[in-house]
Amino acid sequence: IHRGDSGESGGHVYVFETRPRHRVAHLHVVDHDGVQWRNYVALRDTLRASSEGRGRYEAEKLRLQAELGHDREAYTEGKTTVIRSLLTDPP
Repeated sequence: IHRGDSGESGGHVYVFETRPRHRVAHLHVVDHDGVQWRNYVALRDTLRASSEGRGRYEAEKLRLQAELGHDREAYTEGKTTVIRSLLTDPP
């Protein structure tokens, strides 16, 4: 299901649902080697290389899930701070 173009905050977003509102995969289509591409690759590389970074990211995601429940937009927005931190000051 195409969810639209999120521009610089995510590119074209697609979701795969096995039933209504039960998402099992997200796909972000961005320009190869564009800003968002480089950010995704940098975050991936940081998480692969750093157990501390993985721990920070995991803790924030768990905190947001507990705090926000099923509010997907707030959850996604809430991850922004830890992601920016990992990208600008990798562990």
